[in-house]
Amino acid sequence: MDRKKFLTTGLVTTASMAFMPTLVFSKNKITQEKDPLDKELVYQFVAKAHGDFSTVKSMLSKTPSLLNATHDWGGGDFETALGAASHIGHTEIAEYLIANGARFNMFSAAMLGDLGIIQQLLVKYPKLIDAKGPHGLDLIHHANAGGEKSRLVLEYLQNFKKNEPPKEGKVLPLRNDTVSPNNVYQQRAVAIVDYAHDNTKMTHDEFIDLHFDPELVKKRGRDFFKGALDRFCKEMPQSSIIMLEGGTHEQVKMIIEKTDKSTKYYFKFSFSSEKPHLFTMIGAGGTRAIFDR
Repeated sequence: MDRKKFLTTGLVTTASMAFMPTLVFSKNKITQEKDPLDKELVYQFVAKAHGDFSTVKSMLSKTPSLLNATHDWGGGDFETALGAASHIGHTEIAEYLIANGARFNMFSAAMLGDLGIIQQLLVKYPKLIDAKGPHGLDLIHHANAGGEKSRLVLEYLQNFKKNEPPKEGKVLPLRNDTVSPNNVYQQRAVAIVDYAHDNTKMTHDEFIDLHFDPELVKKRGRDFFKGALDRFCKEMPQSSIIMLEGGTHEQVKMIIEKTDKSTKYYFKFSFSSEKPHLFTMIGAGGTRAIFDR
């Protein structure tokens, strides 16, 4: 490269480097030129999201930009309306905000009983079990706030907290459910597929104690259920739920299918009325039966 070309190139490069921060700064400044929302308005919206559904709807209708607005309570404690509804356990407000495009997060998932989301997150990032949401409240608090609909999430989180987390980077078998549980009975049914998919967080005995009616275990024998679970976990980790119905009369039907679509299994569950949501019967069949009818 000749001296004249070198000097020209050098000057152009130097000039670009000199102007780059200004250009970036200018771009950021343009982005920030929008007027911020009134702090008092944001405070009122977040405060009302702790339980005043009608006011939340009215305020959001008048000012849609409040949807993801964050109030600073001080000391690094930030909260959105969805965060408020989630830690309180106000499902109606939370679902309304999400339906309008609020930024969904794991704390809301825990309160709403989205077990699959929580499991996937914790398997990938186990230290999130100690993550703090608004006011320093963790996932277990949010699951507890959700009540009956998030019972399985609460049980899973408590068990996860008690045991050693799985190794980071663990890759779960492929799963592509086409349906999701919409009541506590269906959640209990789905739990058995979740267990087959990733059974690193509890033993067969713990799963049996958590989900099966003690009288049924006594009648059939613990070894029967442990053997059935062992076969299920070996044969069905790569499976997806393709049909799920029932629950209003304490009975659920479910169909799961292997990832390679080679086999479908048909399940029928019954539950105890005295000990809510515990299995009193599981019937299953397909190419090869796993549980006795």
